[in-house]
Amino acid sequence: MQTKTRWFLALCPLLVGFDFWSKEAARGMEMYATIPVVPGWFAFTHHENPFIAFSIPVPYAAIVAVALVGVAAMIWQLTKLAPDARLQASGLAAMAAGAAGNLVDRLADGTVTDMFMIYTEHAALKPWLVSTFGTATWPIFNVADVALLGGVAAYLAGSAWEAEEDDVPLPATPD
Repeated sequence: MQTKTRWFLALCPLLVGFDFWSKEAARGMEMYATIPVVPGWFAFTHHENPFIAFSIPVPYAAIVAVALVGVAAMIWQLTKLAPDARLQASGLAAMAAGAAGNLVDRLADGTVTDMFMIYTEHAALKPWLVSTFGTATWPIFNVADVALLGGVAAYLAGSAWEAEEDDVPLPATPD
C-alpha cells in the first residue's frame, strides 16, 4: 500500500470519529446551553445549523449533492498524487472527513450540530465588533469544519512542496 493511501486511511476515519464524538457530546447538552472554556473568548455550546457555513441558506438537495461530489473528487485526487505525498493526502483526508462528517450529520438529523463558539466580552473590542460586523461572535462551528479548513491548508502547503506523479523530473541531458 502506498504511503499516501496509508495516511488517508489512517487520518480520515480518525477525524470522522472525533467529529462524531464531539457532536454527540454537544447533543448531550440542552440546545443553546454554553460552557465557557476560556471565559469571555471561547465556549462549548450546542447549536443546530440547517444550512452551510455561516448559516448561508442553500437547498438541502444541493448541500447533499455537493458533499457527495466533493468526497468523490477528493478520493479521485488522491489517486493522482505521488505515492509519497503525505501532506497532500492528509489534506484530502481531512477535507473528506469534514465533508463526510457534516453530510452524515445532515442525513441523520436534517441539520449539522455545531459546538465551538469564539466570541468576546472585551470592553473595547465588543462594541467595535458589534458596530462593524453586527456581532461579537464568530459563527459557531464543529470539528468537521475545522477539518475542512485545515485540510485545505495542508493540501495547498503540500502542493507547494510535494510533486505529483506527472511532475516527476526528467533525467538531465549532458550538454
